[in-house]
Order: sequence, then C-alpha cells, then structure tokens
Amino acid sequence: MRKTPTLLVGLLASGALAGTAVAQTAGTHTLDVGVSPSNAGTTARPANVGLKLNLSNNRAAGTTASKIEINLPSGLKMNPRGFPVCSEATITDEGADACPSKSRLGKGTAKAIVNPTAANPSNLSFSNTFFVGGRNFVNIFLQQSPGDVRAVLKGTISNGGRRLSIAIPRELQQPAPGVYSALTDIVTSLKGTTGSGSKRHGFFELSKCTGGKLRVSTKLTYVPNPGPPAARTSTASDTVNCRR
Repeated sequence: MRKTPTLLVGLLASGALAGTAVAQTAGTHTLDVGVSPSNAGTTARPANVGLKLNLSNNRAAGTTASKIEINLPSGLKMNPRGFPVCSEATITDEGADACPSKSRLGKGTAKAIVNPTAANPSNLSFSNTFFVGGRNFVNIFLQQSPGDVRAVLKGTISNGGRRLSIAIPRELQQPAPGVYSALTDIVTSLKGTTGSGSKRHGFFELSKCTGGKLRVSTKLTYVPNPGPPAARTSTASDTVNCRR
C-alpha cells in the first residue's frame, strides 16, 4: 500500500477547496444505537455483544469537530485485553489487510464536508474500519471512497472501559490554511471476540441490565473554523432495551 497522501492533495484532486464563508450556528447532533444480543450476562461471565452506532452532526451548523466522545452505561464496557493489535504504522505502510483478523472490530461509513461554513460546501465519503490498537485504544482507518484521502484516527479508552474518545487530527480539521472540514456522519457496527475456553471474551461486554434499559451518550467538541462556534460542545443520547 502506498503511504497516505496529505489530505490537501486529495482535496485538490476532488476540487473541494472553494467557497465563501457564512456564519456558524449552534452545533447539534443525533445518535442512534443498537446493542445485540440484548441479554446481559454477569460480572463473572459478561455477555459478548455488538454495538451499532449512527451519529449525525448537523451540517447546516457549519461546525468543525476536534473530538468525538462515546460514553457507555454502567454494565456495558470495552475490554481490549488479550486482543491482537494493529498499529497505525501497519495500517499506513502495509494497508489494513495486513492487520491481524481478530484485531478488526468492524467497518462502516463516514461523511464529511469541506468548507462547512461556505454557501456550497463540498462532500466527501469514506469507509471507516476499527481496529484494536493497544491496551487502551483503537485505531480507526478512514479511506475516501472514491478517492485517495486516507487517515488513521486514535480512539482512547478510559473510565473503566466505558468511554471512547476519538481525536480528529488537526490536518483533518484544517487541511489547508483557511480551509476547514467537518465530519458529519459516522455509521459503524462493532464486535470482537478473542481467547478460547474460559478465557474467551468479547470486546464489548454486557454484565448487567438496570431497569431494562441501556443509555449510550455522545459528546462532540467543536473548534473555530475560523470564527468560534456558537456552542463549544453538543451532546446526544439514545436508549435501547436490554434483558437480564
């Protein structure tokens, strides 16, 4: 695999660097979540589940995000222990196909716009593939489709496995001086299993179901592009049913 070209080169090729800025409005986003299967296990033997996410940022607001934060409820957590990993260097230099198969958590799509505060912003589409990247993080490979733009985003796992914070690199926020972009949609389905016998476990573990509901929330943090956003953050949540 050839090395990742700069985002600027890809955007020049796609003709996306033109537009007249308009004012930002307050950013908002929506979240749709699925957890399957919905039957919880126990603390000693948590259920191996999959997580589906559909996050949409209001493109009309013209906001550029620097971070995406996903918060899981009590009883649902990420457990990367024992999983093979795929490094950013492997993805960049050798390609995603070089990653260990069990490091791959799932694949989806993403959409972005360039010049989000312009009257006529340009659209970009990507595939996204999530990999276990280490003990406390995942690597997210973005591949423009069609196109040559590639990037690897890092998602840090914290709060006892219940929070995933995805940093959006500065070169994606602002691919060229005075030119900004915004990730508007992420859709992905994630699940992983590793180990064997008594040590077999999932990446997402569901150990309890309180009140028959699981509430997942997200927070987006916005940055100037170039003017300050009307609001620095926006939050959203979705609730799905579960069973004990």
